[in-house]
Amino acid sequence: MLMVSPPVLQTVRSRPLLALAALVLLIALPAHLMVAAGRDVAGLGWDEAMHAALPAARMLLGVQMGELGHAADALAGCDRYPFVFPLVLAVGQGLVGIGQDEARWIALLLWFIVGLWGVLRLGQEVWADQEGETPPRRAEHLLVPLALFALAPLPWRYAASLFLEVPFLVMATHTLASWIHLRRTPGTPWSAIRAGIWMALCVFTKFNYGLLLLGALGLDIVVGRIVSERSASTPTTTGTKNRPWLFWLPLFLLSLWWFVLPWPGALGLAGQHRDALVGFLGGNLNGGGLPWTWRALDFLTGASVHPIVVLFAGAGVLASLRQLSRPSVRTLWLVFLCLGVPISLHPFHLDRLLIPTLLPFLVLASVGWIGLGPVVSGSRPWKQPLILGAVLVAGLTLSSRHTAARALGLLKDSNPNAERLVDYLDRRQALFGEVPTAGLPRSSLEEMLDLIGAKVGPEQGVAWIGMSSELSPACLHLGLLERGGSRMRFLRDAHRKMDIVPNFGAADPLAPPQFTDLTERDAYLEETFARFDWVLTCSPVDLKGRAARKPIAENFHRPLGERLGYQGSRLGSVRVPSGNPDPDLAAKEAVLVTLWAWALPDG
Repeated sequence: MLMVSPPVLQTVRSRPLLALAALVLLIALPAHLMVAAGRDVAGLGWDEAMHAALPAARMLLGVQMGELGHAADALAGCDRYPFVFPLVLAVGQGLVGIGQDEARWIALLLWFIVGLWGVLRLGQEVWADQEGETPPRRAEHLLVPLALFALAPLPWRYAASLFLEVPFLVMATHTLASWIHLRRTPGTPWSAIRAGIWMALCVFTKFNYGLLLLGALGLDIVVGRIVSERSASTPTTTGTKNRPWLFWLPLFLLSLWWFVLPWPGALGLAGQHRDALVGFLGGNLNGGGLPWTWRALDFLTGASVHPIVVLFAGAGVLASLRQLSRPSVRTLWLVFLCLGVPISLHPFHLDRLLIPTLLPFLVLASVGWIGLGPVVSGSRPWKQPLILGAVLVAGLTLSSRHTAARALGLLKDSNPNAERLVDYLDRRQALFGEVPTAGLPRSSLEEMLDLIGAKVGPEQGVAWIGMSSELSPACLHLGLLERGGSRMRFLRDAHRKMDIVPNFGAADPLAPPQFTDLTERDAYLEETFARFDWVLTCSPVDLKGRAARKPIAENFHRPLGERLGYQGSRLGSVRVPSGNPDPDLAAKEAVLVTLWAWALPDG
């Protein structure tokens, strides 16, 4: 018989939230690592490869080969998607090597180690803000928010991806912890600067979320002064007592360098950075995301392991309003509103956009439930776990993970694709669901790169007409590098235009350029591909068989042999599964892709 010591039983009876949080962490955190070790993650998608993996590899190889100018160009080229996370990947891969798996593990461990440490720091600062109150419950403030994050699918599913939402979440945990500490105590000049460095890292990890967080902290100063004046108390300062500007100094200097004086780059580079920021913040304003029902479902299934737990967390957030007089709680609420409202109202939506909002939401939920403990239990410590347990069991028994989808009208048994939608929800919205990458299945990608690598020499330049969104130029260059390709070729070619698409500025960004006649087209093709040894094409022209891209083959593949004298070599065929098409539509068949390599005859 399992024996439990009296102190443990007493803790379970008197501090049920602490006991439950400890149990969740003991089970969930090792499970996350075990699942990650055995998970088959798809290949790098376009954003992952182009905006994270490629600049990271360019920085690292530039430094290793003494090409510091190239490394600086790679860093300065991270305009719309800032350089902090690629720099983290570069440093990490400098220790373990360049590769998809290596990059994903670095990203995951950044969240698992640095991010969860930041959640602990934030819990500590929220607890310290109520020192002197009875009872202090320090352990609850540390472990309950950590347990809530251990049960949140969205951060864990995207932690192993190279998207920027989870890295921003990592930086934001430390920024908020440092900010709350500085607002509570005068601090030293170095503590203010250190907190300001976290803020600068936030902004230069993801501009849009960073600016929203920056606005929240600025609003926190204003509200704090208003509250202090009304209560006739001593105003709260930021950073050191007499030098609050020290907190803002790192962000000011970094922004001055990036947007005004980008040494060692030319002044024109600063203009490019400013234009890129404006273009990025003004992008996706015409929608293209999901309706509010899907947004609600993404939150209900992404904020915790079960929609019932999300509702309980929401109740805790509302209960935290009882403690709104505490500066730390007020700060968290301002951050929650400044992040949550713009993100929820923005016309463009993806589930990963909700990740930054989870930080204030889950921490406030823990604050609310910890504060409700004495109110609910009173002098009977068993009362709280009994009430919570009964309601949770009833909710979990009477509902399923798909209850939210049914309630929102997204899952109907009459829908012929209902079974596929359930499969979609289980794979994409479960706690241990698949990692969304938008890339090719890993086996298909590896097979395709093997065929190309066997044909293309380590030094030869390679282009691809009609590069598909699932296989980006960055992914091709990185794949050839992993297969023994020359480092010098990688540094020479990785940043060069190697395709006639995408055609930025066109109504369809993936549409090829338009020409007045065939002569103009042929001249463009000759000029574009003259510097490459091999030109790759595939049939069908798109790796997922998109019908809209079929004209590329007729207009740009055929002229290689018929008009420009290139000779084609068939590399082989690769079967590409349909992946995860819209679950509301009929299932798609797999695509059999045949690869061709074209070259001008010798001499």
